[in-house]
Amino acid sequence: MVFGSVYRFEGQVTVLAPHLGGPCYRCLFPEPPPAGSVPGCGEVGVLGALCGVIGSWQALEAIKLIAGFGTPLIGRLLTYDALSQSVDTLTFKPGGSCSCRAPADERPALESINSQSITCSPDPSLAPTMTDASVPFEINVTEAKALLESSSAKVRLIDVREPHELQICQIPGATHIPMRQIPENVTALPTDEHLLILCHHGGRSQRVTQFLRAQGLNTVTNVAGGINAWAEQLDPTLQRY
Repeated sequence: MVFGSVYRFEGQVTVLAPHLGGPCYRCLFPEPPPAGSVPGCGEVGVLGALCGVIGSWQALEAIKLIAGFGTPLIGRLLTYDALSQSVDTLTFKPGGSCSCRAPADERPALESINSQSITCSPDPSLAPTMTDASVPFEINVTEAKALLESSSAKVRLIDVREPHELQICQIPGATHIPMRQIPENVTALPTDEHLLILCHHGGRSQRVTQFLRAQGLNTVTNVAGGINAWAEQLDPTLQRY
């Protein structure tokens, strides 16, 4: 398999060929990220020209394998950063306990895909629920602003966007925890405050809200529309993107 992936401004290419003695995909990524912790490409975007760059590298690898010349990217992961125009190659080896190292007739057959591994979409088991009647699952930006300005409520705004997005615009006073870092910071989040989760349009923040409520944090609310709605309805000085 000639593997390629694109995400925002970055791409990866490798060749997965256990039958040729190389590592497999599971050797490269032994465990999937927590369900709901990775935003989808439709939300954070992909630079269009990047698809052509990575696709061309994939085509080159396929031609090399078919024609039998050159050195394919077996056991090597090529990474490309379009912002800095930099290319790196990382070496990875077959995992010692990975099933791809077993003889061909002893390797387990893949019969189904674990839905927990599909992390670009919300986990269906974490559907919005009202765990506390006084704390809604979702509010609009006007309601969020009113809560933040209220002197009678302990409210914290948590921005789960990526660092490069904060360089474009941000709401003063918000706590920044990128979505991918939420699982490792669950125990550090205050349980005596009403947490308002904000992202760009509301997709990532909805998944984070679902995840945190599933972890037992009931006073967590999604800010529908995200900072885009905030800029559109409340603060036109914020730069939109």
